[in-house]
Amino acid sequence: MQTRQIWKIWKKRNPSPLPENAHRELKPGEEYKPILDPGEVQLQTESVPQEDGSLDLIGHSLVLTTDGESLIDYGPTGNFWGFEPGRNDWVSHTYRFNLNSTERITQTIQIPNNLFKEGIFIRGVNMDRLQRISSLLNTNPGFYNFALRSCSSIAARALTLSGVPMIGTHPYLLMGQAYLWSNGFRPWSYSYFMQQL
Repeated sequence: MQTRQIWKIWKKRNPSPLPENAHRELKPGEEYKPILDPGEVQLQTESVPQEDGSLDLIGHSLVLTTDGESLIDYGPTGNFWGFEPGRNDWVSHTYRFNLNSTERITQTIQIPNNLFKEGIFIRGVNMDRLQRISSLLNTNPGFYNFALRSCSSIAARALTLSGVPMIGTHPYLLMGQAYLWSNGFRPWSYSYFMQQL
């Protein structure tokens, strides 16, 4: 059976383009919830100089709400280079033992000697979808690998699925893309293939 035949059968059985319950009325006390839940998130990047004074070549990416609640904070439980189990609370786990005080670090901007002192705010993110991705990472984080499933690749995938297309190859490049996006410069949105949709 070809696609054209299936389409003809579908049109014959479903003459109306919308299902009958597409325009249902709200029940008393029920609130209207839009399909898209646009909101704003913050992307923070960690870059702490090494003990010998050289720059941190790896870094870390973290996606938070505007209130500072961590959504995507993906990292390994052990080694960066192998296929280690992942975790979605890397900053608070890694830096809680390195402080002299009892204050718990939950954001990269709170890390002493971090070169990036403030995050980049990204508007137009589907918050409902991003929170579902975050809860999925909390329950089943999967494996971590620096080349395949790093902090920047997971953050970029979550942002892309939430309506803000990003490419997550490295935390510094992700931060650069987020900076361009937040300032309205989006050349990847104007590509030939995006215009053909």
